[in-house]
Amino acid sequence: MSHEHPPYIGCDCDICQQARQRAVRRGFYRHYKKGGIYFVLGVSRNDDTGEELVIYESVQGTNDTPYRLRHRTVKEFTEEVDAPSPSEAGTYRTPRFERVEQW
Repeated sequence: MSHEHPPYIGCDCDICQQARQRAVRRGFYRHYKKGGIYFVLGVSRNDDTGEELVIYESVQGTNDTPYRLRHRTVKEFTEEVDAPSPSEAGTYRTPRFERVEQW
């Protein structure tokens, strides 16, 4: 199957879903909204639904909850979201979580 877009960006076809799952790997990620740093422990599968979940923990800048371990579906974790533009009116698309090498 050929794509008119880069793999997994804004597409829910099987090929792109598999690419999203492969893209999430253990390491540090920054959240787009508050800039909090999280460490991805890995990807887990819900035994009942088969849905794949990213399991991650708060590392820095996320004191809004007493829970350190969190989860999101792979789709949510890797999706692009609308964020307010810092330099002009409007919004721009950005990854919800972006992998960072150092923080």
